Amino acid sequence: MEQTLQSKRPDDEEGEDAGVSNDQKQIAKNAKRREAFLKDLKCIVHYRNVGSAPSLKTAKYKVAVDAPFHTVSLFLRGLLKLKPSDPLLLYVNAAFAPSPTDCVADLFQCFNQSQELVIFYSTTPAYG
Repeated sequence: MEQTLQSKRPDDEEGEDAGVSNDQKQIAKNAKRREAFLKDLKCIVHYRNVGSAPSLKTAKYKVAVDAPFHTVSLFLRGLLKLKPSDPLLLYVNAAFAPSPTDCVADLFQCFNQSQELVIFYSTTPAYG
């Protein structure tokens, strides 16, 4: 028969952290570190037009990696001088349309090509 000895360790705190395990504290600490690390990082987004969408004079821009994908869409909409009511469809690597809440860092990590996140854009549905 095994007995478990539970003693209070010096790093255990009473109060707001009383019900939080050390694993949960470590996860929260790592999330804060990741957030701080990503805050200043940028990645290159390469915008490529599809079909009759207007082309850009400058196609590559640096975007903060901690931003949601929605900011990429808003930025491009501003560059193209589109109204909020005008359609704008975005595709990563001409393959899929990401969710507006997807993090640019995650998309870049999974789908970058030559250290660029390639975003195809169109004003009409493309790629079936």
